[in-house]
Amino acid sequence: QELIEKSPSPKDIVVVINQWVRSEFERLKIQGLDYNSPESIPGVSITLALLDGKTEKFRLSDIADTMAIGKTKDGRFKMLTNDQNAIFDQKVMDEIIKISNETGLSIKEVIDSPEHSPTIKDLLIKASKEKINSRQGCVILNGQEELVTNDLIEEHEYDISGYDELWLVSDGAMLAFPEVISLLLS
Repeated sequence: QELIEKSPSPKDIVVVINQWVRSEFERLKIQGLDYNSPESIPGVSITLALLDGKTEKFRLSDIADTMAIGKTKDGRFKMLTNDQNAIFDQKVMDEIIKISNETGLSIKEVIDSPEHSPTIKDLLIKASKEKINSRQGCVILNGQEELVTNDLIEEHEYDISGYDELWLVSDGAMLAFPEVISLLLS
């Protein structure tokens, strides 16, 4: 109620949700969860959009690998937020491609290979440690205070009048339909 009365920004809402997540994790006493080891903490990514009819603006806050895409009045699509997680995904993928080139295996074979599974797991853990709410990383909604203290929550503001549609998507949509997304954004 207090948050609603102060006309919150998307960032304010993210901070409150993050505090709630932490209190819920503590209440549930989740086994193995350690706030000193970010890769042990379940987390989510979200994009929030607040539309303000009075100012005719909308404000966005995006978290990790969710994004907002706007369809302009002339039918073009414009990326309105950033996939903060993409650079870390790319680092892992570059290492998998390197293994593929060195071994002659396809990328899928490398990923499915029991021989390379420990290496890939180590790459993913390292990427998680580097990115999750770290100063050079990206924000993950998981109850960590670093979400706020490292000032990782991005906010964007746009005029409503410039857009006919607003799409909130995850990187899963980008991966599942790359040709369609590329076409939309070109």
